[in-house]
Parts: sequence; C-alpha cells; structure tokens
Amino acid sequence: MLKFGDRRTVLRNPSDELKTGTLHAMLKQLGLKEEDI
Repeated sequence: MLKFGDRRTVLRNPSDELKTGTLHAMLKQLGLKEEDI
C-alpha cells in the first residue's frame, strides 16, 4: 500500500513495470498529476 497524506492506493509487485493506465489510476487515487512526480 502506498500512502500520500490521507490518501492511499495499492501497489502491485514493484519489480514489475507499470502500465500507463495503471499509473494514471494510481495518481488519480492519490490526488497527484504526472508532472508532480
């Protein structure tokens, strides 16, 4: 689980490469934009 403030998202196996859609969904759940990382 990845926490950012009071928001959180579930991270799959961190050694696997993330697909773009998965990354965008995780950022949305955390309230972040791609430019923020």
